[in-house]
Amino acid sequence: MLTELKAVLKKPMLWITMVGVALVPALYNIIFLSSMWDPYGKVSDLPVAVVNKDKTATYEGKKMTIGKDMTDNMVRNKSLDYHFVDSEKAQKGLEKGDYYMIITLPEDLSQNAASVLTDEPKKLTIPYQTSKGHSFVASKMSETAAKTLKESVSKNITSSYTKSLFKSMSTLKTGLGSAANASQKIATGSKQLENGSQVMTDNLNLLSNSSQTFAQGTNTLYSGLTAYTGGVGQLSAGLNNLNNGLTAYTNGVGQLANGSSQLSNQSQKLLGGVAQLANGSTSIQQLVNASSQLNQGLIKLSTATGLSEEQVQQFSSLINQLGTLNQSIQNYSDNGTATTANSPDLSTYLSAITTAAQAIVNSGNTSQQTTTNQSNALAAVQATGAYQRLSAEDQSEIAAALANTGSSTTTTGADANAVSQAQAILNNVQSIQSALSTVQTTTANTPTSPSASLTQIKNTANSVLPSAATSLTTLSSGLTQAKTALDSQVVPVSTVLANGTAQLGSTFSTGANSLMTGVGQYTNAVDILNAGANTLAAKNNQITDGTSQLVNGANQLNSNSGQLTKGTAQLANGANQIETGAGKLAAGGESLTAGLTTLSSGSGELSKALSTAKNKLSLVAVDNDNAKALSSPVTIKHTDKDNVKTNGVGMAPYMMSAALMVMAISTNTIFRAALSGKQAKTLREWIDQKLAVNGLIAVTGAIILYFGVHIIGLSANFELKTLGLIILTSITFMVLVTTLVTWHDKFGSFAALILLLLQLGSSAGTYPLAVTDKFFQVVNPYLPMSYSVSGLRETISMAGTIGNQLLALSLFFLTFAALGLLIARRRIRSVKVA
Repeated sequence: MLTELKAVLKKPMLWITMVGVALVPALYNIIFLSSMWDPYGKVSDLPVAVVNKDKTATYEGKKMTIGKDMTDNMVRNKSLDYHFVDSEKAQKGLEKGDYYMIITLPEDLSQNAASVLTDEPKKLTIPYQTSKGHSFVASKMSETAAKTLKESVSKNITSSYTKSLFKSMSTLKTGLGSAANASQKIATGSKQLENGSQVMTDNLNLLSNSSQTFAQGTNTLYSGLTAYTGGVGQLSAGLNNLNNGLTAYTNGVGQLANGSSQLSNQSQKLLGGVAQLANGSTSIQQLVNASSQLNQGLIKLSTATGLSEEQVQQFSSLINQLGTLNQSIQNYSDNGTATTANSPDLSTYLSAITTAAQAIVNSGNTSQQTTTNQSNALAAVQATGAYQRLSAEDQSEIAAALANTGSSTTTTGADANAVSQAQAILNNVQSIQSALSTVQTTTANTPTSPSASLTQIKNTANSVLPSAATSLTTLSSGLTQAKTALDSQVVPVSTVLANGTAQLGSTFSTGANSLMTGVGQYTNAVDILNAGANTLAAKNNQITDGTSQLVNGANQLNSNSGQLTKGTAQLANGANQIETGAGKLAAGGESLTAGLTTLSSGSGELSKALSTAKNKLSLVAVDNDNAKALSSPVTIKHTDKDNVKTNGVGMAPYMMSAALMVMAISTNTIFRAALSGKQAKTLREWIDQKLAVNGLIAVTGAIILYFGVHIIGLSANFELKTLGLIILTSITFMVLVTTLVTWHDKFGSFAALILLLLQLGSSAGTYPLAVTDKFFQVVNPYLPMSYSVSGLRETISMAGTIGNQLLALSLFFLTFAALGLLIARRRIRSVKVA
């Protein structure tokens, strides 16, 4: 070793060469690492051409200029050295190497950006062109910048659209609230509408049913109007006849007015005559009294009557005379009926007298003359006005009764008692005659009394009654035998006659008063009739005019009947259409009600869903910060525990290992022979000449390398470990190459060079081992540089765990050192033998 050192000192060129060789690793790293120490930190100096062809577009009423916004952003951030040129200049600059990339902003950039939220969205395409021929790494850097630009543009566009979307979401949230409230109102209203629709449906069903009735009614109306129009024609004809009749009527009304005036004048005379009739009721009362006395006398006569055969003949004569009297009374009745309508019914009583007289005749009463006189007296009664007021049927009944009186059984005996009674009867008959005379006098004053008949009655009474008195005088001795007949028939009839006469008096008086009152009312009514007739005559013209108008109206009505019938037919057709439409409308109403039920239910569900959506949407913040966060939702937070700040620091382990390998090859190439010039004869000399000298160069170069990389800015996490690992790596590579050269000068050097290349490719110094070829992945564990690179990474940038690396390098060192000693011993021996 000392020999070799002395030789170096004697020859300055040797130690200068040794120092130069030792400086190779440091210089290699300083130069190479400095050139690539921080290339990504100077990307802003990479020239890039930008061609902006973009045109302005419109989005939501706002102008959108994506191209201009991008160029403005490029000017501000200066992430690259942007040059804004036209297409021609950019293309020429790329070809010459003035620009490493061309970024072209196309014409439709803003237009496509505005279409993102439309029905036909289009992607934004930003073409860029690089030239890898000029610099592959620069092209990769340009691509990275382009991707960064893409992300920036995407972020800006996303932010703009997110803000617009959030604005719409805010509006949507408000709209959802309003929609929820409105849908609730819709639900409430649809429920009310459903209820109303149900009512409407019910009414429509009612309308449908009613429309059927209406249609039937219109058909009936049409039929009725058809008949009506026919009747209108008849009405028109009838009104014409009415008009003609009214003309005759108006003429008759004038005559009616004249007649009513005359009637009114004569009614006063009638009223006076009725008053006189009422005054004659006194004479009727006398008749009543006489009838009563006659009845009493007959009763007494019945008590003492005893008739002889001669008296029977006399009674027969009396009956004949009574027949004459009866005929006279009949004549009186025919002429006095008008004024005796209210007299009592005397027919029954006079008929009974006639029957009693006939009974006396039949019984053979010897007092025939007396009975005849009595019959004459009774005939005089029948001639009275009271008797004449009876109906013909009642008078016939009285006449039959008087006839039966004449058929009584004749008695021949008479006593004084019967004579006296007969005399009494005669007196009574005379009283009746007097009363009849009075009635004749009274009734002669009335307008309706027949004076001729009364005169006849009076004459008859004058001729009959004296004969009756004579006959009755003759009967005085035979009345006793007539008692039976009188008791059985005459007396009862006389009683009835007396009662009837009394009733006649009462009824006649009452009737006369009633007649007086009625005639007064009649007279007043005649006056009213007269006034009405005059008024009617005055209104004749109005009636005539009104009738003419009525006829004209009927004619118009008749002429318009055809239109009415036609309109009614149209109404009937319309009613049938209404019926059909009402049925459809009712069916539609039911469908509407069902639909409204569904609408009400759906509106309620919609309201709930909208409220839920609003509540959920309210949980989403939609301000600008949220828009920014959504446009760039992911933020990369890079944490690295390793101390690799620049590209140079990352490449240092690889470059340092490669530089140490180059130094080992250079040393063994330059100092192939011993520095002293002597050939080693022993193994120790070989160690001193090779291992010691080469080791010294290796250690010196390692130390210089360590400080050299610190000069360019390297700072290791573990400095001592780094220094020790560099020295171990350096001596390991030196022993490896020295052993190879010792084995064979030329082939050993070539093998060392090949080994260098293999280690550069397999040590994963530049790219991860996983991305290298499979061959390099296989040889990686068997080459020492793999462990030196990974070990230096641990000491410089990582945790400093280099146990495996130290062990592996130590094994490589010992192995190749031992192998070198064996080769050197063998070579020395071979030299000695030679």
